[in-house]
Amino acid sequence: MKHIYFLFFLSLIVGNIFGQDTFYTSEKVYIHTDRDLYAIGDTIWLKAYLFDSQNHHLSRNSTLLYLTFIDSHGKIITNQKLQLKEGQATSNWVILPYMFSETIQIVAYTNLMRNQDKDYFFKKSIKIFRREVVENKTGISSERAKIENWNVQFFPEGGELVVGVRNKVAFKAVNQYGNGIEIGGYIKTEKDDLVNEIKAEYLGMGAFTLIPQQNTSYKAFIEYQGIKREFDLPPVKAAGFTMNVDNINSKLGILIDVVGHKLGRQKLHLWAHQRGKVIFQTTLDTQQNEKLFLLKNEMVPQDGIVQITLFDTDFIPIAERVVFVNRNLNNFEIQLNTIASNIGKHEKIELKILTKQQQKVLPNAQISVSIVDAEQVENNTESPNILSYLLLCSDLKGNIEKPNAYFEMESSKSKYFLDLLMLTQGWRRFIWKDTSKNTKHEIEKQIILSGTLTRRDKIIANEDIILSTWDHDGLRITPTRSDSLGHIMLSGSWRGTIKVIVVDKKGREIDFILDVEPPSSINISLDKGGIFGQSSVSGNSLVQYEFGNNSGILLDEVVVKGQIADPLKGDSRRALYGEPDVSLEITKDIVAGAAYLDKMLEGRLVG
Repeated sequence: MKHIYFLFFLSLIVGNIFGQDTFYTSEKVYIHTDRDLYAIGDTIWLKAYLFDSQNHHLSRNSTLLYLTFIDSHGKIITNQKLQLKEGQATSNWVILPYMFSETIQIVAYTNLMRNQDKDYFFKKSIKIFRREVVENKTGISSERAKIENWNVQFFPEGGELVVGVRNKVAFKAVNQYGNGIEIGGYIKTEKDDLVNEIKAEYLGMGAFTLIPQQNTSYKAFIEYQGIKREFDLPPVKAAGFTMNVDNINSKLGILIDVVGHKLGRQKLHLWAHQRGKVIFQTTLDTQQNEKLFLLKNEMVPQDGIVQITLFDTDFIPIAERVVFVNRNLNNFEIQLNTIASNIGKHEKIELKILTKQQQKVLPNAQISVSIVDAEQVENNTESPNILSYLLLCSDLKGNIEKPNAYFEMESSKSKYFLDLLMLTQGWRRFIWKDTSKNTKHEIEKQIILSGTLTRRDKIIANEDIILSTWDHDGLRITPTRSDSLGHIMLSGSWRGTIKVIVVDKKGREIDFILDVEPPSSINISLDKGGIFGQSSVSGNSLVQYEFGNNSGILLDEVVVKGQIADPLKGDSRRALYGEPDVSLEITKDIVAGAAYLDKMLEGRLVG
């Protein structure tokens, strides 16, 4: 029996809402592996997708993708550099016998993505199957250690608890592995007055309401599997703002209730944005202690995370709330039919795959398919699929437990539990004051060849050289100069096999030692001999490569005699281009009155 997995994405179009500017842009990577469980000796087959972070269309900006394979001890096993074509690339890697790791984490990113926190690099963990049983050397049972190491954190909605203002407070309880645990307990004041009972509702998350009183502190008394602990709630502020947001009960959109307490009059700014694009902005006056806003459904262009931030007069954030919009815009249907019947061993199977969205056929859907033995597959609920990754995991810090479940459960539960996730794990996505300047890592459009020039183990430093490359686009000749260490760099949009020849101005061969590995899709061939230098045609490896050793006729030497000596004869620059078809000597008369080069040549050269 075979099990087939399908993975594809839907491209969404982002409208220009109010014409606002984009203050942040980047890319997202998703890696599809053929499965999540491997054994020693298996090959990991993968396909990489690169997306624009705003609209989730395939990105054609960056052309290089970096992959790092890390073992369970945090040690880098190997690195790969993939060349992207139309936002996609494929690769593979063999799990070697000397691997002793229980898991392997794949980290993927582009150079542009290095402008943001590494938490937003793509990460995927895969398991390595082993027969050996790992011994617990601590002497403490893993279950007991799991019970003793747990913690609870509390998150006031909007960021802070404010005196006299009704606050929603979310919490999350996790064990030592970061997984949610089902706790229960109650909230009391410092005077031991009962305020509220609490209970985790999903994956250790829950929420309760609280109206903080002046000069009062609050404490949580929590119990988990017979162990009781006390936790302090965040301190209460005497003045400030809270932001109560309802993304569950209103069918019209997102209700935003901004409430202030004991503040002087000032002008505030309320912004809502999605993936770095502002979709709503307004101002409000603190003379009013409460202001209600509606972020209409049509203002939110896509499903996913929306960040709502309240700024003071100087645009310093003072309150913030993250919500998740899920209108099932990305729902799709896959129909799979096998054409052949009574399939026997090693027989060919024809599959027909039909993709639909809202009953409409999607003819250009990008599909990745894995076909593996069902016994080699486990139900991995922790690894996000492409939908949950793009809409959820890629925009939140930290590991999200069972991310796919939020999109598979009943709608009302999904909305509520996603809101709990936003209240607890949905902390600030951007550092506002730095986003406009944090662009030191640019988009990589070209592949860089860099290395050191040597001749008979001697470095060729501070010397003019001619670097010739020949790939699928033909021949390119680049004059350059080595630095004091004999180092040179060359960039280009290469693919496949690249022939590289380096000579000095006199056509003498120079060795070129690469110091940066090119992408695995590129094969660098360092050839000897110049192209237009002193070497003869019969000895030129590039010409032989292009035209074949036996497909042409080598002509005898032809001597051309002329009456007028060429004043540029022997000029080293001619080595780059060969003999000209037409020559023109630039005189003072030609230069006079000509502001540009084309005016000098006008009427003097045929064509």
